Amino acid sequence: MPLPKRRTRRPRRQGYDVLVAARGGGPVQRWAVPQWLLTAAAALLAANVFFIVGLLSLSGARGMELALHKAQLQSLAQRHQALLEAAAEQEAQLVALALEAERLAQRVQELESLGEEIWRLLGYEGPPGGVSTTDLGRGGPDDAFDGDVVSAALATVHTLARELPARFQELETLRETVLAYNHRMAHTPSIWPASGRVSSEYGMRRHPISGQVQLHQGIDIAAPTGTPVHATAAGRVVFAGSRGGYGLTVVIDHGYGLQTLYAHNSRLYVAEGDVVERGDVIAAVGSTGLSTGPHVHYEVHRNGEAVNPRAYLPTRNP
Repeated sequence: MPLPKRRTRRPRRQGYDVLVAARGGGPVQRWAVPQWLLTAAAALLAANVFFIVGLLSLSGARGMELALHKAQLQSLAQRHQALLEAAAEQEAQLVALALEAERLAQRVQELESLGEEIWRLLGYEGPPGGVSTTDLGRGGPDDAFDGDVVSAALATVHTLARELPARFQELETLRETVLAYNHRMAHTPSIWPASGRVSSEYGMRRHPISGQVQLHQGIDIAAPTGTPVHATAAGRVVFAGSRGGYGLTVVIDHGYGLQTLYAHNSRLYVAEGDVVERGDVIAAVGSTGLSTGPHVHYEVHRNGEAVNPRAYLPTRNP
């Protein structure tokens, strides 16, 4: 007789029972939760935790990187602002330099004109070598200026601008000195009053008409009647007319204590008060007054006293 088959019991799956009690005293319900489901849920929870932690870590690193970029951008912005301010300051310096240089160039031009005037007053065409002060200090077309050079150039321009008034004062003083010298020279007798032969010198002599020994206060220059008589220096006519034994006479006051006298003329071409220059024709040789023949009697008076005219005459009479 065959043996009866023995039932094999299936092993029970491991898990957990979840009891759910309803509120108000209802029946208790049992739920079986298999082990694998709990394991899967735990794994999913861990994965979520790791994911969230990773996101947080990534977010923190990203935040640090963004903060670093922000700091770099702020630094760049500050440097850019500093460069803009430096550029604005340099532009202001360049504008100031241009204005000061333009003013300085005008002053230098005035200085050069004053110098040229002094050279002309001294009888020269201009300074030797043809060097112009306006050519000094000019740079080439490739000159480049950075901030330091601009500041240095501006300082140099300011220094020159401060020195220019002193230079102008020196040249103005020199100009006034030259003008005064030229004025005095122009008013100092220095030419012969007429062309001819000296017939009588300055000094003691016997008068050819009266026969008395007396001081001959001038020199006599014999010349044909009508020969032009010239003013020997610039001045003002203080007498023009007949003066006793001098005949027709002209007296010119030259200033600086000097006067000249021209006597025995046949004609007078000037009147009292006229202003004459050196070389102007003021009369014509004659023989008026106490005279033995046509000639011009020429005297020089210094501070009211007659002096030897030879001291104011060139060596030769042209």
